[in-house]
Amino acid sequence: MTETLEEIKPKKLTKRQRFMEFLMEMDKLMAENPLSEIPMGHDFCDKMYIRSIFIPAGAALTSKIHLTEHPYELSMGEIIIAEPSGLTTLKAPYRGITKKGSIRCGFAITDSLWSTYHYNEDNCRDLNIVENRIFKDYNINRK
Repeated sequence: MTETLEEIKPKKLTKRQRFMEFLMEMDKLMAENPLSEIPMGHDFCDKMYIRSIFIPAGAALTSKIHLTEHPYELSMGEIIIAEPSGLTTLKAPYRGITKKGSIRCGFAITDSLWSTYHYNEDNCRDLNIVENRIFKDYNINRK
């Protein structure tokens, strides 16, 4: 059977679709070659959830899809961030706003501390519930 040109022609992907494919490949590579555990801290105060991640130098990580707009802070270190729009190097101290729907991949140049701050209207302390409100995993195979 002979394929038509339409069947073998590569599909045109958006920047975001290409980036999502890149993240899936990164997840596979990181699962096959884990460099280290990424320790995470969770703090709660009145109507606030704070999530802190210590990222050792040389470690790579991918985020989930962010469902809310929220502030983030790099309080220690230097990290390269990849987003569908391109690469950025951030050096502490640095603060920014994560936009709803965003997703990132990072590589720590030095030991880094990244924190995010999330509104928690009902003061829920159940991490599964809180995380399901603020993240959606694009990778159904992630453990």
